[in-house]
Amino acid sequence: MFEEDVSEEDFEREQSERREYVKNIGIEYRFGCYEEKRPEMCQMLGEYMEAIELNFKAAYNIFKTNCEEKGFPRSCFKYAMYLLAGRGCERNRKKMIEPLEKSCEANMPEGCRFLSLVHWNGEEDRKPNPELAEKYMKKACELEDAEACWLLSTWYIGRNAEFVTLGVRKAKHSPHLGELPRNIDLAIKYGIRACDFGCFQSCGNVSRLYSLGDGVEHDPVKAKLYLNKAKEAYKRALSGDKFPKLVQTYHHLLGRSNYMSTLKSSNAPADNIQAGGLVDSPEKSTTSARVHPPVTTNSNPGSLEEIHRKCREIFPMCFDGARMMLTKAMSSHFQVTHTLSISPQNTGYRFGATYVGTKATQQEGESFPVFLADTDISGNTSATFLHQFGDRWRVKMQAQTQGNKLATTQGGIEYRGRLTTLGLTCANIDIINDSGVIVAQYLRRITKKLDLGVEFIHQYGIPIPGRQLSVVNYQARYTGKNFIASGMFSFDALHLCYYHKQRENISFGVEFESSTRSGEAVTTIGYQAEIPDEGVIMRASLNTDWSVGAVFEKKLSRNLPFTLAISGMLNHVKGQGKFGIGLIIG
Repeated sequence: MFEEDVSEEDFEREQSERREYVKNIGIEYRFGCYEEKRPEMCQMLGEYMEAIELNFKAAYNIFKTNCEEKGFPRSCFKYAMYLLAGRGCERNRKKMIEPLEKSCEANMPEGCRFLSLVHWNGEEDRKPNPELAEKYMKKACELEDAEACWLLSTWYIGRNAEFVTLGVRKAKHSPHLGELPRNIDLAIKYGIRACDFGCFQSCGNVSRLYSLGDGVEHDPVKAKLYLNKAKEAYKRALSGDKFPKLVQTYHHLLGRSNYMSTLKSSNAPADNIQAGGLVDSPEKSTTSARVHPPVTTNSNPGSLEEIHRKCREIFPMCFDGARMMLTKAMSSHFQVTHTLSISPQNTGYRFGATYVGTKATQQEGESFPVFLADTDISGNTSATFLHQFGDRWRVKMQAQTQGNKLATTQGGIEYRGRLTTLGLTCANIDIINDSGVIVAQYLRRITKKLDLGVEFIHQYGIPIPGRQLSVVNYQARYTGKNFIASGMFSFDALHLCYYHKQRENISFGVEFESSTRSGEAVTTIGYQAEIPDEGVIMRASLNTDWSVGAVFEKKLSRNLPFTLAISGMLNHVKGQGKFGIGLIIG
């Protein structure tokens, strides 16, 4: 049965009610802006004039006043976008600088990005300022803006790449356009960051750099990895609602209303976006220049085992003696590693192999299956197998042999939902002797910044009264703008971590561990400093046992994959120390 058609009278009444509702919203916004003097209501009023009444002149004046008099960051950004598009006013890039500075100071990533582009683009009466452009683009990238990381990467690649860079046209350099010294290390660093945010163009650029060996060591494994990431990101882009915001933004600025359909029909990523500088919108364009938030393909909190990872990565992994490691890619999926160590505790040769499959996940851009193994000349072997089934289920199996005997085994399965991760792991299960360890984990994302988890550990077949022991751990992680605080507590233990990113290349970490069972408590403070231009990474730590450790890594050549590593550790109380030196090739 079909419903009867709505009468003309009912239709008119419904339309009248809708018009009255929209009109009342405008009245509410005007009252909040002009009578209550609330800057957020003025912002809403400006958007109302722009989207509902299509009065761009009035919207421009509202955004301009709300920015200049009240300093409201979002209005400052909209004011600058109107100056760029020439909507309701005359185009003026120079006037964009002041309002964009206000929005950038308020940590609006799009404000920093467009401020950078204004400095990157000179005019006849204003020279480009690549130093300021680099500064503000780095800040936008630190604020997790995908376009900023992508553009910064293309700037560092430069115009002399051995391929047509996605995002920069192969054209003569304009005297009104900035230029930075070519730096492939930074290009890859920011390219990978943009790729992680879902920018398929950046994934493609990184893949090309590794594939061609353009300023970096030829690495077919990494080339294949980022090619797969580019393909998966592009597939997500074609869904429309998940289309990368960088393409949407620049298609708005270029005034290409049919860009989306053109890209879909071509079935290949477009490379004709003029992302090297600002492009004015046409006079008649009515498309809003509003920048949408970054595409978030996955809000899963990850594994409970990784809750302290960022802090622990700061601390140095000290080694003793001499060590040389050679890594060789045999194909785009398979690589081998040769390691030679000379030290009082461990002298010998180890051979390792790594296989990475072709199945790229939509959630994290990783590729599966993964198989890692290494063995020494005595046959002692350790192996790890990782695989993901579908978009949610992940398995991990590990085994280790010592003296021709199976020393340890471990197997686990993990379910990764949109906001939760559930894991179950079994280790050293011995049916004959009735012993083993079972671990169940649950991690939940409560808010965008807060994750809470619980872990249950049950060990049985151990020489204690009752032959079994169960422990429940409660864990939490809070992620701020430039810090991560995490903690674990149970009835007999407490573990706290704090990670802080002071600057782009400097990070600090503090870790506290205590146990009532052993009666010990240790606090460790560490830092990591990077000098990307020199290929230097320094990690150091100091704990309350008065142990000081550090590892210094220096890339010996920009074009050759040689890295020197120097390690040292000293315990002032025990009077013990160790020193190590290593060479990494590959």
